[in-house]
Amino acid sequence: MARDTRGLRAQLEPLVNAGDLQALATTLGDLDVHPSDVADLLESMPTIEAQLALLRVLPSELASEALAEMDDGEERGELLAALSPAEGADLLGELADDDAADLISELEPDEAARILAELPAEDALELRDLLLYDEESAGGRMTTELVALPSRLSAAEAIEEVRRQGREIEDFYAIFVIDARRTLLGTVPLDDLILAAPDTP
Repeated sequence: MARDTRGLRAQLEPLVNAGDLQALATTLGDLDVHPSDVADLLESMPTIEAQLALLRVLPSELASEALAEMDDGEERGELLAALSPAEGADLLGELADDDAADLISELEPDEAARILAELPAEDALELRDLLLYDEESAGGRMTTELVALPSRLSAAEAIEEVRRQGREIEDFYAIFVIDARRTLLGTVPLDDLILAAPDTP
């Protein structure tokens, strides 16, 4: 879709201001809206109440991606903090862990703690680990989402396991090969694995 944020805003803003959330949801459903367009729309809205109304009627995946696409800083942190902890956790749960960590790092510690408490324990632990790193460091840019396979598998078995694990991961291009103690032995590019003969170790 060609990006016409002003046109999008002209269509949606009256519905937001009128509080006509059903019509807003219907209109958004009819449009091929990119998350960055929604982020621009959110940033242009005059009040946090209007921003919250829009976020709440968006499908959760689009809402989370739009929030992540907003410019870093105070505004998107305020918006995330204004949601209930359960709503904030739902949105963070839709994002890759590094994007979720970037967002939650913009909150006050007590606000972040309330949202983390609503996440599954394993997800909250991963985010807490990522928050230990400065955002601009290698640790702050990393993700904990990866596919790790034991070295004893054949290529065919490995591909089956990649299919199973990969459903939970947004993007990956390499497979981490580990031993029985989960020590990293090396990596295999995904295309090499797919092209290998099925019985290749």
